[in-house]
Amino acid sequence: MNIDEMLNLIGKNVKFLRQINDLTQKELAEKINASLNPISQIEFGSFNCRLTLLESIAKFYNIDLADIFCINLQSAYIMRKTETFNPDSRELFAQNVAFHLKNRNWSQLDLCSKNVESTTLSLILNIKGNPKIKAYIAIAEGLEIPLKELFK
Repeated sequence: MNIDEMLNLIGKNVKFLRQINDLTQKELAEKINASLNPISQIEFGSFNCRLTLLESIAKFYNIDLADIFCINLQSAYIMRKTETFNPDSRELFAQNVAFHLKNRNWSQLDLCSKNVESTTLSLILNIKGNPKIKAYIAIAEGLEIPLKELFK
């Protein structure tokens, strides 16, 4: 991985952490006592920042600094936050998805038109099997709702 790819990965991970925690760039900057511009540039993958800034971000999200450099950060973070999708959290997720579908007068097919596989959606809504993390992310993106909101 070259430096540009690494900077893009770091930016993607910082943006993911910020978005899944429902923060704006400005709010994150305020919480870690940094200015807005470096946060924006990090997320864009164009800023070769000091390690101390990344350390502050990691500390704020209660993760190891090494996690910010991790290719699989999104999956690992979601697994930790959702307690490896135990049956209770999967049931809550299914209930919330059904609620949002009903609120929008959507059928499962409407959500499938948003790049969610119908078989996977059916498994999740019927709490069968243990679908991969990407399926949960795809559903949240299809509904345009932060993933963590579907586990509340």
